[in-house]
Amino acid sequence: AVTIQPKLAGTNFTNTATVTLTAGAMSAGQSTVSASPSSVTADGVSTSTITVTLKDANSNPIQGGSVTLSQGGGSSTISSASGVSGANGVVTFTVTSTTVEMVTYSATSGGVTITQTANVQFAAGSVDHFDIALPSPPAGDDAEQASFVGVNLMGGPSAGGTSAELVASVMRAGRFKVGVDISGVTITAKDAQNHTVTSFTGTVTMGGTAGQTGTSGAFTSGVRTESITPRNAGSARTFTVTDGSGHNGSSTLDVDPGDPSATTSTVTASPASLTANGTS
Repeated sequence: AVTIQPKLAGTNFTNTATVTLTAGAMSAGQSTVSASPSSVTADGVSTSTITVTLKDANSNPIQGGSVTLSQGGGSSTISSASGVSGANGVVTFTVTSTTVEMVTYSATSGGVTITQTANVQFAAGSVDHFDIALPSPPAGDDAEQASFVGVNLMGGPSAGGTSAELVASVMRAGRFKVGVDISGVTITAKDAQNHTVTSFTGTVTMGGTAGQTGTSGAFTSGVRTESITPRNAGSARTFTVTDGSGHNGSSTLDVDPGDPSATTSTVTASPASLTANGTS
């Protein structure tokens, strides 16, 4: 409000007049929408504040304007659907999200959408753990065997000699094998919400009871694909990774012995001498 008091010959009039100046209609071009901060962690807790300021064509703040905030295609949570501007023309909202996404916010007042919009990047947090995805084991027969039947322990195929069957199992279906590379092992850096941490470009140390050792190559956008070679046979063997800062990952795999080797395999007889009586 403005008070007007005229003067005549240097003397103030007794009467005054009061004029109240009000802002004009909301201007879509002069009003503003902003976000602070413009990037937050997508953990459902960290917030960004969206500030909407209503102004008329002369940039005067508009009090008492109802403002509705909306998001274009985003899945964030907005603190409230609408609010009323204060004396400074401002309405504030807070937003959170559990999804890694870029969200664009727009504001509407009196059926008019403000021209300016605000973007908030909901980003993955820091590394919390590593996920390991192993490829499917190679296909194989359920009972792929090498058999030797009718070996005469008497030294000939006749004369009523005693026979024996020698069976060597080679590989069960759907299992990895010692000494055979497993390619396509995918290691992914994850935050506490299981989002991929695309900013991680370091390396990890490999280990575990399967016998793999060494250091991985550098990650790209939080992901690394490696080839590993099991050295120890057994069920539920482990392949592990760590970044040395307490962030780890582990996966289990069943590992069969390698293929039979003619040079390392053995054949023995006990006892080495028998009575040739057809029964010993």
